This record gives sequence, C-alpha cells and structure tokens, in this order.
Amino acid sequence: MKCTSCGHEQESGKFCGKCGNSMIPASSNNELGATVEEGQFHTNLSQASTASAPLQNHQIPTEPNAQLEKVKETSKQYWSYFLQHLKKPSIIFNHAEANFINAIISVVILSLLVSLSIYKNMSLVMQPFSGDATFEVESIAPSFIKLFISSTLILSIILLLSISIIYILSKFFGPEVPFKNITSIIGTFTIPFILLNIVAYILLFIDSLVIGNAILSISILLCLFVMPLYVISTLLSKQSKSLDALYAFLIYIVLFPIGLSIIISVFVDSTIGKYLTEFQELLYFL
Repeated sequence: MKCTSCGHEQESGKFCGKCGNSMIPASSNNELGATVEEGQFHTNLSQASTASAPLQNHQIPTEPNAQLEKVKETSKQYWSYFLQHLKKPSIIFNHAEANFINAIISVVILSLLVSLSIYKNMSLVMQPFSGDATFEVESIAPSFIKLFISSTLILSIILLLSISIIYILSKFFGPEVPFKNITSIIGTFTIPFILLNIVAYILLFIDSLVIGNAILSISILLCLFVMPLYVISTLLSKQSKSLDALYAFLIYIVLFPIGLSIIISVFVDSTIGKYLTEFQELLYFL
C-alpha cells in the first residue's frame, strides 16, 4: 500500500506510518459515504412516514354523539335509582328533591305499561271479530299512540290531584313539604307497581287473562289509593301543627274520591268512554 500524500509504502494499515494520512482508497471512501447517506435517507424517510401516519389517521376526527352519551348516562343513573328504591322505597323521604326527574320517568314508564296491558286486552276482546265483515274492528280500536297519550294524561292528572291534596294538607297540618318533593316521593313510590305491571303484561301476553287482569287491577288500585295514604301518613306523623294528623288523613280520604269522580266523569268519559260503550255492544253479541 502506498500513501497518496507522501509516497510512503507499507504492507497493511488504515493510516500512513509516516504522515498519518488515510490509506483507504478514494473509491472505498465514496462507497462508504454513499452507504451512510443512503442509510440516512432511509432513516429520514421512515421518520417522515411515521410522523405522517398519525396525521393521516386524524384527518377525519370522529366526535362522540353528545345526545347518545347523555341518554346512556341517564339510563345508568335511572337504573341505579330504580334498584335502590325498589329495595327501600321509603329512603326517598331523605333525598326527594334530587330525584325529581327520575320520579317523572317512573310515572311515564308506569303509563306505558298500563297502556300496553289495556291495548292487549282490547286486542284479545276484538280478536273473535277480526274476520267478521259485520264489525269494523279497525274503527273501534284506538291506536296504541292515542291510548298511551290518554293513559299518561289520565294517570298524571290523578297523581297530580293526590299530590295537590297532600301539599295543601301539609301546609295546614305540617310539616310543610315543597310541591316538587311530594311529586318526587309519589313518583318514586310507583316503582313497585311498575314491577307488578310488568308481571301483569307478561301474563296477558301469554293469554293468562284472569290472573293478568287481577294483578293489573290490584296494582292500579294500590298505586292510586293506598300508596298516597301511606305518603301522607308518613309526612304528617313527623310533626303536626294545630290539628292531629288523623284528621288530615280523614280529609284526604274524603277529598280524593270527590276529585277522582270529577276527573272520571269529565275526562275519562270523553277519551275512553266511547270505546267502553262499543265494547259492551260487541260483548252483547258473544
């Protein structure tokens, strides 16, 4: 090997033993530089691809549906509320104001189940006449939407009557309870009757009419008559003002049937009364 700088010759070595110059041929240096540059090029290309990948993946961001997430959260909260107050309904007296929305949801669910049961009863009654051209079954039977709206409205008005009477009595007999709190309490106490109505509808669905309608009737009677009496007795037994809570209890027993009779005669007769009359005419031909 001969040094290109000073002309010194030696058998081996990377550097000149006389001047210290590199003994690697120029062609080898060029190849080495090209290899390094090529490696740097591939490295830079790989880094650029890696950096651009997240950008490509996030070119079209997917935003969560806010309404859907809100519905999911509300459902989870209501389910927890439902299980808690199904086990111990009376704890609602301690946190009534915080569960107003859940109580309203409970009333709507109860109305839905009552509507389903009534609609199933109507379907079973009209089933023998479905193939008879003499009777226009479609014109007699109401749609489920109309039935649901009517049931919800009637049930809400009856519960509103009960809540109003309890609120007025609490003002005079004490302790005074806010109207919103009483609504939450009454709505929450419909939870056990929701469960009864689910059982009644399942029985009606499998054509068990006697037991299904018996459970349905007992559930409605307990919800509209017995449950408010328990609420008012519990509220007024804590503290009374001028008169004893017993007299408030008796006043409720008198006022509620009077108000209920007015609601039935005015509202129920104008909504489902005509269907009951037509059903009686159908049953006459059985």
